[in-house]
Amino acid sequence: MNLFKRLFSDYNFTQSLRFYLFALLLLALFSLFLRIPYFSEINTLFLDRLQGSIRPRDEILIVGIDDKSLSEIGAWPWGRDVFAKAFDFLIETKPKVVGVDVLFLEKREKDEVFSEKLKNINFPLVLASKLVDEDVLKSIFAGGEIESGYINFEEDSDGKIRRIGSTRKVGDLCEPSFAFKIVKEYLSSREQDKCGNLVRLDRSKVYKNDLKFNYTDLRFKTVSFSDLYNGKIEKGALSGKIVLVGSTAVDLKSNLNDNFTDVFGRRIPGIEVHANVVNSFLQGRFQEDLSPWVLYPLVLLFSFLLLFLFRRIKKDLLEFVIFLGLLLVVNLIGLFVFDFGVSFPFVQINILFAVVYVYFIAYKYLVESREKRFIQKAFAQYVNPPLLKKLVEHHEALKLGGEQKVMTVLFSDIRGFTTLSEKMTPEELINLVNDYLDNMCEVILSNNGTIDKFIGDAIMAFWNAPLDDFLHQMNAVKTAVRMDEKLKKLSTEDERFSDLHIGVGLNTGTMVVGNVGSRRRFDYTVLGDNVNLGSRLEGLTKKYGVSVIVSESVLEGISADGEVIFRMLDEVIVKGKSKPVKIYQPLLKNEENEKLKKVFEEAFSYYQKGDFKKAEELFGSVNSDPASHKMIERISEIKDLKDWNGVWTWLEK
Repeated sequence: MNLFKRLFSDYNFTQSLRFYLFALLLLALFSLFLRIPYFSEINTLFLDRLQGSIRPRDEILIVGIDDKSLSEIGAWPWGRDVFAKAFDFLIETKPKVVGVDVLFLEKREKDEVFSEKLKNINFPLVLASKLVDEDVLKSIFAGGEIESGYINFEEDSDGKIRRIGSTRKVGDLCEPSFAFKIVKEYLSSREQDKCGNLVRLDRSKVYKNDLKFNYTDLRFKTVSFSDLYNGKIEKGALSGKIVLVGSTAVDLKSNLNDNFTDVFGRRIPGIEVHANVVNSFLQGRFQEDLSPWVLYPLVLLFSFLLLFLFRRIKKDLLEFVIFLGLLLVVNLIGLFVFDFGVSFPFVQINILFAVVYVYFIAYKYLVESREKRFIQKAFAQYVNPPLLKKLVEHHEALKLGGEQKVMTVLFSDIRGFTTLSEKMTPEELINLVNDYLDNMCEVILSNNGTIDKFIGDAIMAFWNAPLDDFLHQMNAVKTAVRMDEKLKKLSTEDERFSDLHIGVGLNTGTMVVGNVGSRRRFDYTVLGDNVNLGSRLEGLTKKYGVSVIVSESVLEGISADGEVIFRMLDEVIVKGKSKPVKIYQPLLKNEENEKLKKVFEEAFSYYQKGDFKKAEELFGSVNSDPASHKMIERISEIKDLKDWNGVWTWLEK
């Protein structure tokens, strides 16, 4: 009693009355939400995504009239003797019950063959019927021991199949559904088909007539009708099973169209819909809306609790945390009861709680505006409000630092740019550089690259950030090769580019990527030793007379069967480094380049072993290859060295 007084000590009668009246108003509002089709449809779509957890029963086996069957047996429709032959095998295997989702509505050739075969069946058989207006079109073979059930589905407004009627009143008849009749036969139920609000499988199993069944996201066991027809199925595979025969064909050239939309938005054959209905009966798993006798008190309780806590708490952040916490609890309850066949109004509940939260925020603003203005004024004396607002809204973007990732970096530069610039006016030079950068950037961006910066005529770019790119090495190599190809094409189309040549360096390794700079000015860039190595490799292109050089680490992420091959150029220690790195030149894969690669690398192996005479001979056999000529020049410098280890050290960039 003392606790109750303490909790409500600041509440007067009018405040309490308003509080309870508003709670009741929320309940009335919620009841309206339940009846607005728009919100119900959205909730239904959410509930659809929760389906799929139940497993298909082992007893259910689909015999699919599939593309294979149509190919082997012939185009649809088939003669009735085809089914007679298939039933020969079924009779031998003794299934528990067989359902055939094929409409035998009119007489055809060989009907007598199939009719005679049906006299010998040793299992319950359910054939398909169809509801048309106020009539039932039944199979010509139905009657006596052979049962029938209608195969019609009722589509919701979005075209999905979610419900099934167990029975339907048609004139003086009470026609069971195909799936319902199959389950009754499977359970050997002797209950009479009735068309009331409730249907009975046996004394202990009573269901609503109109049922929301559950789908499984796993596949039912399925065999081809042609295998049944040809006796290629193990007899034990069908024994004691619920065998469902129907169309599963994807190719509809034979006018066999029996596809519907399930709750996941997939187009599935009608026989699979029936299988899911049968599975729901066997699992005892159908969905029912939460009872109003449970729902409304629950809404009232949580609404009261939410408003009460808001009234007692004065911290905005804590209020929001409580709001999210209660929302989480209620949604977890909804997820929990869904697995027990209860459909929870997630959308309506979340809207209601959002309304409660917005109401209280508005309440605080209107009722406590004077106190809030005082707090804001006092706070503003210590912190600049515009600056605070800006920092709060953009603190993630302004955060300095970054993350470590394995990335590929590219550096490119125009060869002889200084000499070229001396021949042009400033305006001509700017136009040329802009056109060049525009074309190169197009290549980089088209291969998922991120342009870091321009340094005069130089370009820096990288891959695998900000978005992950599992092919970053390949995309970077493609870019480098196509940049060179693009420039060659431009040189034939525009004389301004005729004297331009570029060098491109690529390296892959661990780098730091993120926003780097001051709080007023920063760049999204990469840092690290591996970035510097990429820059050094770009500088080496002019040493070897090639357009592109890549490190060995770039090759690790590239398949060997691509359109590019890699010629090993050298093993070097670049300036500022102490460890050697193997460098390669990417070449388009063709017979000429493969021969060049083979001869050069053979020469290089002799070069590294110190057999300079043999190396020089092989390098000399390659015509018009600047890299080979450079190696010959180098051999003349080092051929008398006694401590040669096969690694060249570059002392300049």
